[in-house]
Amino acid sequence: MAHRKADTEAKKNSTPILDVITGRIGKIVALITAVVALLTVAQQMLGGTHKLAEIWTAFRSVPEEDCFMAEMNVEPTSVPLQKWNSVKFHLTGSNKCRATLAVHVAFKAQGGNLVVSPPFKGPDQPACTGYENPDCWEVKSLDKGKAVDWVLTPPRLESLSPLGNPVKIAINWMVFNTETKKQVRAGKAEITVKSENGS
Repeated sequence: MAHRKADTEAKKNSTPILDVITGRIGKIVALITAVVALLTVAQQMLGGTHKLAEIWTAFRSVPEEDCFMAEMNVEPTSVPLQKWNSVKFHLTGSNKCRATLAVHVAFKAQGGNLVVSPPFKGPDQPACTGYENPDCWEVKSLDKGKAVDWVLTPPRLESLSPLGNPVKIAINWMVFNTETKKQVRAGKAEITVKSENGS
């Protein structure tokens, strides 16, 4: 009997408006808490995703200078001028980059009165300008993750005047990324060029 009386007094003291407001406030607070929790989780996930994207970009954009290795072997190191085309320019190494590379190799010579020019330039064609210009030099596509084994066509070698004594020239070779026109490797080979009679 006392229990029923207490319930009746509690019902008298509570009002329907207060119950509605309390119920709505509880629902709103619960909704706000849920939204904040979701936003926090989303921010953490996006932050993690952003960091992963940064790491992936850094991994993918390794400069070719670091992932493309090459060296040039030149044989023979002594040759008569008329047998210049028999010189073997052999580029070896590896393309450890994450993409196939389109490259070209340019040459320039230092020494005496000998001039190096692109191998495919005809005598009636205008002079080829720019070592980074792929139209002037031999181009090759190097597969990603594969070894490089490329025997190049020798550049043209011309003597500006008759050779007397043998002349030692330094042939500088430069590998360029054909698309970006950026030099990715370079080196030097020394070759002794003898006169027509082989002296």
